Amino acid sequence: RSFNIGDGAEIAGIIRNRDQFLDNSYRSQSADTGFYTQIGSMTSIIESTMNELGEKGLQSALNQFFEAAEALAGDPSNKGYRIAYASALQSVADKFNQMSSSLQTAIKENVGEVGDAASFAGSKVKTTVDDLNSKLAQLADLNQQVIRNTGVNGSANEILDKRDTLLDEISAIIPITTTTNSNNTINVSFEGLTLVDGNQQKLQFNAIQGTTEDKPAIIQITSMEDPPKFRRDDMTAEASKSGTLGAILSSAGSTTVDGVNYSTVLAQLDQLAAAFAEKLNEIQTGVNGTSTPMYINADGQLEDSTTPLFVTKDGSADFTAGNTNLIAAARVTKELPDGAYDPENIGNGLNMDLVLDLKTEKLDSLAATPGGAPASLTEFLTNTVSSVGNTLSNIDNKAATQQDVLSQIDNQRVSLYGVFDV
Repeated sequence: RSFNIGDGAEIAGIIRNRDQFLDNSYRSQSADTGFYTQIGSMTSIIESTMNELGEKGLQSALNQFFEAAEALAGDPSNKGYRIAYASALQSVADKFNQMSSSLQTAIKENVGEVGDAASFAGSKVKTTVDDLNSKLAQLADLNQQVIRNTGVNGSANEILDKRDTLLDEISAIIPITTTTNSNNTINVSFEGLTLVDGNQQKLQFNAIQGTTEDKPAIIQITSMEDPPKFRRDDMTAEASKSGTLGAILSSAGSTTVDGVNYSTVLAQLDQLAAAFAEKLNEIQTGVNGTSTPMYINADGQLEDSTTPLFVTKDGSADFTAGNTNLIAAARVTKELPDGAYDPENIGNGLNMDLVLDLKTEKLDSLAATPGGAPASLTEFLTNTVSSVGNTLSNIDNKAATQQDVLSQIDNQRVSLYGVFDV
C-alpha cells in the first residue's frame, strides 16, 4: 500500500536492512566473548585468592607464625610467647579454611556440590541450561510468527528484530550456526545437531549432576519426546571452550581454562595445607624421634599429651585446606631434664628448632609434579602465585582482544542496519 505525503513524496513500503554475513560473524564471535565474559568472574575470584596467598594473606600469616616460633625458641619459658605462637598457628589454620571456603562456594555456585541435589538445582549451570531451552522454544515460536505475518498487511519486521536479538543471546550461551529457509524462518544448529528447525524445537539440553568432583556436571542433549528418541550424553570438550555454558563447565572439575580453574587452585591450596599440617604433626607427636610429648595448652602451660596438632574435620586421613582443624597447641619441648614432668618446666625447646627448619625445608609433598623436585613452603607459594597469576593475565588479555573483535563487528552492524522507507 502506498501513502502520499506533502507535495508528492510517496512511501511505498518499509524494508529492513540486514547483512547475513555480519550477523553470522557477530554470532560466531559472540560465543567466544560470552565464554570470556563468564570466565571473567572466575578469574576475579581466583585473583582474590592469589592475593590471599601473597604477602598480605597466607604468606603473611606464615611469616608471623615463624616469627612467633623464633621468639619462642629463644625464650621457651615466656608464657606470652607460648600464647602468641599458638595464636599465630591458629591464624594459619583459619586462613587455609577461609580460602578453601571461598573457592568451594564458587564451585558450588557454578556447578553445585557433588551429592547435594539442592545446590545443583540452583547452580549457574542448571539455570543457564533452563534459560537456553526457553530461548530455543521462543525462537521456534518467533519462526512460526514469521510464517503467519510475512506478506500480511506488510512485513514482520518487529518479529524479525526480536528473533535477531534472541539469536544473539543464544549465540552467547553456546556456539551456533544458522541457515535461512525459503519461508524466512531460521534453523539453528549446535555441533552438527539441529536444535531448531523452522517453527519446531527439535532438541533440548539437560543439566545433570555429576558424581565426581572431576565431572560435577553433565550436559545431555535429547530430542523432545518422552522418552527421547535421540540422546547425546555430553557436550564435547571443544564445545566447553566456547559460550557462557562452556565457561561455567570449565570453572570446576577436570575441564579447565588454560590449565586453571577453581578446582586446580583449590587442589594446590590443599597440597600446601596437607604438607604443613602433616609435617607439624610429625613434630608434635614425636614421630620424628622426639621423646616425652609435651604441648602448650590454652593457658600457655606445658602439658603431657600425644594429641596431634591438626586433625581433619571429617575424621578422614586426608588433610585439605578446608578439612584442617587445629585442636591442640604446639609442643615446645623435646625432652625434660632427667625425664621429669613439670607443667612449668620448659624443656630444651628443640621442637621449635624443628618448626623453624620447616621454613626452608624442601618437602617431597610440595613437588609440582609427582616425583618432581621438592619445594619449601615459601617456594611453593611463590611458584603457585606466579604461575597462576601469569595464566590469569593471559586469559584477561584474550578476553580483552575478543571483546574488541566483537565490538568492531557490532559497530559495523549498527552502522548498516535499520528500517528504511521506500
